[in-house]
Amino acid sequence: MTGIQKEMIITMAAPKNIRLTADFDEWFPQGLYLVGELQPVTEYQSAEDKARNRPVRPRIDEVSNLPLFRGTFADPSAEKDREKSVTVEFACAYQPVPPQAVAGRCRFGRWCWRA
Repeated sequence: MTGIQKEMIITMAAPKNIRLTADFDEWFPQGLYLVGELQPVTEYQSAEDKARNRPVRPRIDEVSNLPLFRGTFADPSAEKDREKSVTVEFACAYQPVPPQAVAGRCRFGRWCWRA
């Protein structure tokens, strides 16, 4: 080399189904507020499937083999508009039931998810 060292940076795609562990309070310091309902995630159903009255199948998590449920949450700690609404999918044996909203305080209930 001629006195200038060159760094080699290698980038690679993340493997499929990677799971990152993160502390809930680190990602959402002011909590999350459920907007709407928690719904089961279903597999795509074609027009042909609908015409044949085929049942809608729940989508199953590829790692845990548990059904998936989805909810939209408001993040009060988000700084950018595009980050104020977060869609979260849960892999659970049964449909999660959110806690009751506190009457008179807020129209959304604070969602405290503990594993």
